[in-house]
Formats: sequence, C-alpha cells, structure tokens
Amino acid sequence: MVSTASRVYDCEYFLIDIPQERGEEALSYVAEQLEEIALSLREITGQKLKKEKLAKAIELSNKARGFALRDNELRRAVPSPMRGSEALGYLYMIGIGFGSKEALEIYRSMAQELENRVAKKITPIGEEKYRLLWLHIKPYFKNRLFHYLELERKASIAFEEVNHIFWPELNPEKPFRTVAQKLVSNTANRLVDHYVETLLNLAAQYRIDGVLHFAQWGCRWNNGRIKIIKEAFQKKGIPFFSLDCDSISKRNYFEGQLKNQIDSFLDMFV
Repeated sequence: MVSTASRVYDCEYFLIDIPQERGEEALSYVAEQLEEIALSLREITGQKLKKEKLAKAIELSNKARGFALRDNELRRAVPSPMRGSEALGYLYMIGIGFGSKEALEIYRSMAQELENRVAKKITPIGEEKYRLLWLHIKPYFKNRLFHYLELERKASIAFEEVNHIFWPELNPEKPFRTVAQKLVSNTANRLVDHYVETLLNLAAQYRIDGVLHFAQWGCRWNNGRIKIIKEAFQKKGIPFFSLDCDSISKRNYFEGQLKNQIDSFLDMFV
C-alpha cells in the first residue's frame, strides 16, 4: 500500500527492514538503514539534518515516554479510570507523536487527570463488571461497539496492546543507533513466543478477565498467530474472543450479530 502511494504521488519510497532476531548485528543493520535514509532525504530536500534538533526531539521523546509509563501505571487501578475506546485513539501518538512538544503535553495532562480519577475512584463507565485486554487496532468507522461493550455491558477495556511502552529510554548522543534500538524492541515484531509472554504479563498487570482481539482483515501477518495467542490465554483460564472485522469499512459490520458474539464471550467469565 505504501509503495503504491509513492507511485501515485511520484515520490521516493523507503523501506526499513527490521529482523526478528536481536543482538548487535540486528541493531547495527537497522541503524545503518536509518542513517542511509537520512542521507537520502538530505539529498532530496536539500536540508541538512541538524544533530542538535535531533537530540532535542529525542529528549522530548524521553520525557513523553516517562509520562506515558506513569499513565499506564495509573490505568492498572480498579475500577479503570479511562475508557479503552478513548485510549485506542492514541495510536497515532505512539506511531508519530513522540519527539514533539505536543505529545509531551498530552501525556503530562493525561497523567494529571488520571491521578485525580484514581484518587477519587472515578470510572467513566460506571459499575465495572469485567476487565478486558484489547489486542490490535479498532474500527474507525461510526459504530456502537464500544457503547455496547463499555456502557451497556460494563466491560471495561482496562488496557490496549497499542499503548504498551516497549522501548527503553533513548540516547540523544547516538540518534541512529538509539532509534534502531526502539524499532527492534517493538513487541509486535518479535517472535511469537516473546509476543505471547508480553501479552500474558499485561493481562496479569491489569487484572484482566478476558481478551478481545480485533482481527483486522488486512493484517494477515497479525491474524496468522491468533490461534497460538488464544491457546496461551486458554491455558491460563482467560477467555479469548477474536472479532473479525475491517477497521475502515462497515460493509461487513453487522451490529446485531456482533452483540450476540459479545454476549457469548462475556458469558464465559467466571
């Protein structure tokens, strides 16, 4: 899809190859790619990459990361102080926001708000009956899925895979290498055994009752490991539900059928 966009807009297409293996060789391999891309962008744009600006972006990223970790810690509270349907909207922050002043302020403000809610035991869904771990992304078209799940069935999405902070603090002195470290640390790119271990740890931290996996049809690489993930949670006695849907098209979204599936899923909880 990205390569098609580059043809449509007649612009350069860059691909970063991130191996599943970890270690010095993999880290150097990714860092070299990043440096080569930076040099190519300099030639294309005629703009020189300034190390002081790059270091400032990394500094802002580290500060935002600190508040994001605090936010995630506060969200372990029972009842949940934040609607997961809202938190899923912060995917763009994880993808492109870190390194900006805006991201720092957003995560700082969120920490202040969550601290207040936790102290007063405020929950936006009212009585919390179930706590869910949401895997993958969400449907972005207009729907009543979250209204039914959170407000009617009182199933709180206590945490979402996309908001997991998986990378260590970055080093502004070695920008390419430290960003490479962030990329190779991505849990979603790891071997399935490590990925499953991370999900099980999140389930324990957030006192999860059940797992809801949004199986976006276009993400075949992600859907291919659903069976392995499901079996891992079943061994722990945690119900698992795979919601097959598209994230942007509602042509195959049938609300009545989906409600019945959600009801059957929640009925599995002990």
